[in-house]
Amino acid sequence: MIGESFRMKDWTFQNPVRATFGSGSRRGILDRLSGRARLLVMTTPGNRRRPAVVEILDSLSDRDPIVMDDVAPNPGLKDLEKKICSLEGVEIGDVVAIGGGSVLDSAKVIAVAVSQPDFDLRGYLFGGLPLPERRNNTLVCCPTTAGTGSEVTPFATIWDEETRRKLSMAGSAVFPDEAILDPELSLSVPREITIMTGLDAVTQAFEATWSCRASAVSTALAVRAIRIGMRTLPRLPVDPDNLELRSDMLEASLLAGLAISSSRTALCHSISYPLTMHLGVPHGLACGFVLPEVLAFNCEVAPAQFEQLAVELGHENAGALEQSIQAWMEMLGVGALLRAQGFSRSGAIGLVSEMLAPGRADNNLRDASVSDVAGIVERALVGRGM
Repeated sequence: MIGESFRMKDWTFQNPVRATFGSGSRRGILDRLSGRARLLVMTTPGNRRRPAVVEILDSLSDRDPIVMDDVAPNPGLKDLEKKICSLEGVEIGDVVAIGGGSVLDSAKVIAVAVSQPDFDLRGYLFGGLPLPERRNNTLVCCPTTAGTGSEVTPFATIWDEETRRKLSMAGSAVFPDEAILDPELSLSVPREITIMTGLDAVTQAFEATWSCRASAVSTALAVRAIRIGMRTLPRLPVDPDNLELRSDMLEASLLAGLAISSSRTALCHSISYPLTMHLGVPHGLACGFVLPEVLAFNCEVAPAQFEQLAVELGHENAGALEQSIQAWMEMLGVGALLRAQGFSRSGAIGLVSEMLAPGRADNNLRDASVSDVAGIVERALVGRGM
């Protein structure tokens, strides 16, 4: 089992989200709502056409919901401000989010914003204004992808197109109240999205183990998420309608989300942000791109910790674990997915100076310099056949 050196001696762990997991659990959403004031539902055009989501919307029709079904990938600051402005003067008592990480993050931001009439999103992001400690509405999140684990975290990502920066809303008020995890909602997710979101979940779990905020609880959750995710994800592209596999991958994503809700993410995510902002690389793919190389980089300063992690994951040593991740990524076709996104060696190398994001790079077990990141990215390019 994981020993004392594998975790911080002093730690805290707290997660207030009530999670309900199981096929058909989406049918209990109405019971989780407060029934106060107006109901806001957030989703995407694609999700709104799916039978399981139509079923959810039909079940909520008596509440005469406001439906925002135009959430785009990587929620932008201007679009979120526009959505918040459209709700001015409307008392929102319940918010239901049905979708992937972008939908859940957008719903979190809006749920916080509409909970106090004078909330200034830009003032919070750029001016140091505080978030409210709690909201006066109920937020229920229903993930349709197995990836970010946003349904149980106190973070919401916001992309600022003007400054080309990734921003974050973080605090206790950002936690959803309820997470409804129904694997049937992920059955029709396309192959590429299944792989990229699953890669995000596994990467987050690994990052939880080498976070400066790692704890006994977050590490235990992360290790189980890694085991399930690495076993399950390669099987899903060839058997996408297998509900058991979808359920396992959703569990891995949930566990990884619970882990990072306390530990936060680290260097893989720091490296990923400019790849997404400037090159349009989907989040999970951008994060997972450097996973084995970041593991090897961290292993140099804490070999005993990574030997323990390797054994816990069924490998003889840390080197064998790294090789296993490399083979796993090759099996998933990560290099081919990157090339399909128009990803290039020159594009990645040109962004190295932007890859040390505060709050992520400095949460990594080992301090990294720009030259360290350049080496990691170079090795990852070779490892992905680029």
